[in-house]
Amino acid sequence: MKRIWTTRSFEQGDEERIFELWQSVNPKGEFNREKWMAWWVWKYWKNPAGKPIIWLALDQDRLIGHYAIIPIRMRIGNEIIVGSQSVDTMTHPDYRHQGIFETLASKTYEQAVKEEVHIIYGFPNRFSYPGFVNKLGWFDISVLHTMIMPLNLTNVLRKYIQNKYILHTCAVGGNLLLELLHNNNGTSRINKVKTHPISAFDERVDYFWDKISSLYQITVVRDKSYLNWRFADMPNTNPIIYTAEKDKEILGFIVLTTKSVHDLKFGYIADVAALPSAKHTYQDLISTAMWYFSSQKVDLISYQGIGNKACQRTLMKNGFLFSRFIDKRFHFIARVNTSKVSDVFLKNSRHWFVQRGDADSM
Repeated sequence: MKRIWTTRSFEQGDEERIFELWQSVNPKGEFNREKWMAWWVWKYWKNPAGKPIIWLALDQDRLIGHYAIIPIRMRIGNEIIVGSQSVDTMTHPDYRHQGIFETLASKTYEQAVKEEVHIIYGFPNRFSYPGFVNKLGWFDISVLHTMIMPLNLTNVLRKYIQNKYILHTCAVGGNLLLELLHNNNGTSRINKVKTHPISAFDERVDYFWDKISSLYQITVVRDKSYLNWRFADMPNTNPIIYTAEKDKEILGFIVLTTKSVHDLKFGYIADVAALPSAKHTYQDLISTAMWYFSSQKVDLISYQGIGNKACQRTLMKNGFLFSRFIDKRFHFIARVNTSKVSDVFLKNSRHWFVQRGDADSM
């Protein structure tokens, strides 16, 4: 088939065409143009790490393909470098299997090298995952491990059990088991450290991050500018943020979101971190999360991440279970653009600190 489309980088005003492409790729989605545009401006132009790299494919005036990366400041070993996240890969349904995905990716990577964007990471869905790994030189790092805590087991099991008598029996037995696990650990309480809801992070979080960042070999720099952009300023989502404090010092924080998925109300722990020297801080943050989600009548709490062992241990003490069957599975992959970073170093999942909130959508 003769190629009838061309490529170019993003130009001001293309966002209108991108919105139309987004609708074509997601025909079942409900799109409010004003909300979508606010989200798009936030994601691409308010990012404190810099401007995005966006490449487009067009058939005359019709936008048919989109590939983008957004810059992210990262800590790799003892250095702060410019990395990036691959986001919003789209090809119009009428133009698939014509090499648009690979062509736009190549253009994007070439520009990234010129701009010294050293690595790219991403969370591909099941459709785009094979293309990234098999065609574009990406490599697997890990699947984000999912831990769950049912708060309304009947609602959760109703998706899998149709018979109401079997449903009731399983729900009663399951609730007794969860209550036993929970009570045996005796950790569902808030300790001496106080948790506070906040609307935005202040300068104290920079001091907090300086104290804990050396714990992680590879991570996004979670300073004030990033955290406020990523969570406090994100439109249409309204995450709930708590800090754990003692004598006005931040000892940890947690970011919570809720979302309805297939008739279930999920509560997500999007991001959480705490000083290892501050005893019980993770427990206080998790207890606060469980209280908040209970007040919101959430059916199931979910945490997804790699590299936060202290958090995972605390979740297990509170009755959370590892699960491969409930909630979306996040593949986490990356590619190296320059020789500044070792791909061997990046491929080791034990070097990474990644959580659900690192993805471009929560």
